[in-house]
Amino acid sequence: MANSTGSGSYKTHRNHLNSQLSTPSSPGPGGGGGGQSSSGTPSIGSSVSSNAGNEFHMRRPFGVATLDLQPIIKRSEDFKSDTQLKMPFIACEKEPLETTLRKLIANKDLGEKSDAAIWISVDILFGDIKQVRDEYPHLVLGNVAFARKMGFPEVIFPGDVRNDLYLTLVSGEFSKGSKSSDKNIEVTAYVCNKNGVAIPGVISYGGGGNALNEYKSVIYYHEDRPKWGETFKIDVPIEEFKQCHLRFTFKHRSSNEAKDRSEKPFGLSYVRLMNDDGTTLQHKRHTLLVYKIDHKKYDDETQFNYLHLPSLTEELPNGSSKPSISGFSLASKDGFIIETNLCSTKLTQNVDILGLLNWSSRKEKMEESLNALMNVRCEEVVKFLQDILDALFNILVSNDDPAKYDNLVFKCLLRLIEIVYDLKYQHFQSVLDLYINESFSATLAYEKLINVVQTHIRNAINNISKNRAMANIYTVNENDEALYRTTKYLQYIMKFIIRSRLLFADLNQDRDRDLFVAGLEELLESFSELIKYQNDLLKSQGALLKYLHIIASDLMQVYDPVKLSQKIVDIITNVPTGRLNQSKMTCIKDVVDSKLFKLPKCRAILLPVFCRQIKDKLESKEEVRAVTF
Repeated sequence: MANSTGSGSYKTHRNHLNSQLSTPSSPGPGGGGGGQSSSGTPSIGSSVSSNAGNEFHMRRPFGVATLDLQPIIKRSEDFKSDTQLKMPFIACEKEPLETTLRKLIANKDLGEKSDAAIWISVDILFGDIKQVRDEYPHLVLGNVAFARKMGFPEVIFPGDVRNDLYLTLVSGEFSKGSKSSDKNIEVTAYVCNKNGVAIPGVISYGGGGNALNEYKSVIYYHEDRPKWGETFKIDVPIEEFKQCHLRFTFKHRSSNEAKDRSEKPFGLSYVRLMNDDGTTLQHKRHTLLVYKIDHKKYDDETQFNYLHLPSLTEELPNGSSKPSISGFSLASKDGFIIETNLCSTKLTQNVDILGLLNWSSRKEKMEESLNALMNVRCEEVVKFLQDILDALFNILVSNDDPAKYDNLVFKCLLRLIEIVYDLKYQHFQSVLDLYINESFSATLAYEKLINVVQTHIRNAINNISKNRAMANIYTVNENDEALYRTTKYLQYIMKFIIRSRLLFADLNQDRDRDLFVAGLEELLESFSELIKYQNDLLKSQGALLKYLHIIASDLMQVYDPVKLSQKIVDIITNVPTGRLNQSKMTCIKDVVDSKLFKLPKCRAILLPVFCRQIKDKLESKEEVRAVTF
């Protein structure tokens, strides 16, 4: 989208820009600003005054250009980078830029009929920024803009820190006041600290743009209901973000320069970036209150009084009284709409996640926060995966009531693992692996995790014994469901146990090793006990067999491989005859392919048992379908 700048007439700027635009017969770089898109939504470019500090600088709507890149991206192998592409340009007459753009996208005939166009060339480069810099240094040297997605990537790795706020000036509705006709309204946006002082250099038009102290909107001529649709980026350091607010001033711009010099802002709106509950401004549209500025009472002492007034329509007190303070009074017929989109890996819009992350300062609500996490949307959880894991393990190792909190933390941990197992979020499995190997630091977690896993197995087994003693009928209950979820994600639970023990041993000269080994052997024996039940716990047994080879390979870091081999033999031989045959054979195959089987002493223990199991299977001549767990 293009806009002209300066103080000349609209006609003058239109002719000036037309002279800069290339025609189809004369392709070349166009001037005046333009955008292209793979989905029909353009990037926004602006021609700006060479004197950025000129207070009489104006932005006026001129026209739009757009090009659909999807056909090029879909058939990139057939696209030649030296091909020059035409971006049809049309002027906006009496309509806003965004409306004109949508019209051009929806009706391609408009662009084909237009004589004006911008000609561009496109190169398609594959890979992330680092890879592109390494492989195409001649294309990315110099003043090249890198624009980040207005949203989150498929994977957020530990250490990826981002805190970008995208602000859209949507629309406004303003009364004429003392004017005989509608105003020519200009919005100026600032980012201010808690005292109302504007923070310099935190605003930009987008990727590669210079840092600005303020943002000025396009001005629509005699329009009391302007629709801007202008988006810009705000990048405030996280430590300052929590105390900041956005301030918007509204000013009538006159075509007469002498009159324009005497014009002062007639109104003001503002909104804080953080809510009272500690969450950030929600990703949605916000209707802001507009306050009339009384310049007779507006001075250095009163200019920040607006901070004591409500900012959003939903904050208005009930009743007929209009909020006001020295220098400001509510313009009840006016309104201003913005839209915010925060892309942050550290600040959340979800009150339940915030409650968990701040657990240490609100321990009385710790149980409530843990339960609430179970219902938080998956896409919110993965954005803060590392911070949530840190909070869970800190609670696990430091809580004063293990009977109350340990199992609750364990349920939340299983919930997180379950999310990254989901097909939609499977890319985050690598994030979880990286967290365990590089960021995880809970040295005392292994004892707690071993105890919780054993408790789940013991409860399920006791449930079987109780049912048989009473009625000889087994019924599935919550203990069995808890056990199934435990065994299904057991490989990651064991990774946490092993990593925790390794960290503890490194810091404490392998202290308490005998106690750890005893606890681990008791856990492995409980696996053998679990697997032997004939008619119950089928899903949990199958899940244990499915991941046994991964668990065994990891356990080699902290447990004697020879003893481990014997424990695996116990588990395999405890599988009841005729039960889980296919799962058992698959487990044997996976163990044979594991690191454990490559050790001669371990192979000497495992191989005879495996051969007997395979021989019995072949002699039974059974064909059993595989069961998915």
